[in-house]
Amino acid sequence: MRLKRLACSILFCGIFLLLSAKVYDVLSWKDTAGDYYSSMDTFHALDEDLVDVLFLGSSRCYCAVNNAMLWEDYGICSMNLAISGQDMAGTYHSLVDALKTQSPDVVCIEAYGLTFEGYSEVGNLYRNTLPFRFSLNSLQAAREMVTEGDPRDYWLKWPVIHTRYKELGRLDFSERPPFVGYHAEFVTEAIPASEAYDGQESIAPSSTIMDYLQRILSLSQEKGFQLLFFAAPYAAPRTDQAIYHYAQDYLAQYDVPFLNLVNRDEELGIQADQDFINWFHTNYFGAQKVTRILGQYLATNYLLYDRRNDPRYDLWNRDAQARGHEVQNQLTIRQTFDLYAYLDMLADLKGYTIFLSTDGEYLSDYMDIQEGLENLGIKEEFYEGRHVWILRDGKVLFCSSGTDYLETGDLFNGEYVASAVDDVHSVLINRLAYDKTTDGINIIVYDDVLGEVADAIGFYAPLGYAVAK
Repeated sequence: MRLKRLACSILFCGIFLLLSAKVYDVLSWKDTAGDYYSSMDTFHALDEDLVDVLFLGSSRCYCAVNNAMLWEDYGICSMNLAISGQDMAGTYHSLVDALKTQSPDVVCIEAYGLTFEGYSEVGNLYRNTLPFRFSLNSLQAAREMVTEGDPRDYWLKWPVIHTRYKELGRLDFSERPPFVGYHAEFVTEAIPASEAYDGQESIAPSSTIMDYLQRILSLSQEKGFQLLFFAAPYAAPRTDQAIYHYAQDYLAQYDVPFLNLVNRDEELGIQADQDFINWFHTNYFGAQKVTRILGQYLATNYLLYDRRNDPRYDLWNRDAQARGHEVQNQLTIRQTFDLYAYLDMLADLKGYTIFLSTDGEYLSDYMDIQEGLENLGIKEEFYEGRHVWILRDGKVLFCSSGTDYLETGDLFNGEYVASAVDDVHSVLINRLAYDKTTDGINIIVYDDVLGEVADAIGFYAPLGYAVAK
């Protein structure tokens, strides 16, 4: 009887732990770089000893360093563990956590964390403490980084995340695309120049920051990796520049280089009215310029292997593909507004599912689009009545018959439903309609790599297929 009760207790505990793990996967914090992007999740799923170059720092790091560009240009296998608002304490503990499974040759630290300490936004504290796996390091990180509230809540995690059930969305239950840390931004804001600084004044960071800096230097000596500090461009106040000056001299004593890219706009080709999203962060165009300098420096000064032909590193190929889709979606697909050009673009797309539907009085006397339609595989049926076409990689997957129908299918991170009732056609993506016009052509472009609608556009037939967004 006792053995039976013991077996039941063990079974109950096993089931409870399994269910708790599944529930935690749903409720867990999934954002280190915004928009459900978490490089820590990707990192913890890696095989051991894959990462050659590790990047750490705040959002200025994950906005400025394009890991996909380093991969495509040099075959550098890098991981960007930068987290929003990360101070030097967060950088140190992230590094300790990373070294448990990886042995990078170079650790690159974006230097903004030298200018501040602590977390004024509780969301940034969550981002910098909750992703750690349970360990002595996670306990120590909570004790040192949590200044308000109970540190035990952060290493137990459940007291913090259990209320997330109120905000759960589809992405909490979905597989997410590959992500090794670079977060591209495409908005642009003109920023002022950095404050005048004569290069003479030197300001030491706080004693707390210097303590963490010294711990990082000690780890470098103990574990045998090389350190590189860098400061990404931004509208830096004079005090920040003076701190960087101090840090550069201090690190030189340990033969640690410091690439200060602040106020090197001419050398970098940085333009204050084009390359930033705000005073502190570069956008996609600025990141291209920063990464180009970093890539050249890494390739010139360190012995790093080109991993592009090694099948163990397929994650970086997939991440580069995903980042390429982000660029294509933002700078090509969403910036095309002419129907001729749009149809030509659709014919060349790979890795997308396209939904094209005709609605109401959809034929126009002003434009002949037959060639563009034929390039997509849409034939004379276009002129015979309202239809829905589903296309992928140059093939027509579905063409409606014109009568009542129901067509469903799976997408990466979603599903679609195409249907017609009483000759009223509709397309739903994850239960949402994207129709832009009732008289013309509606097109939905679904990104099969990123798992999202890349674009939804309508072309209004009575005005010669004028764009309707």
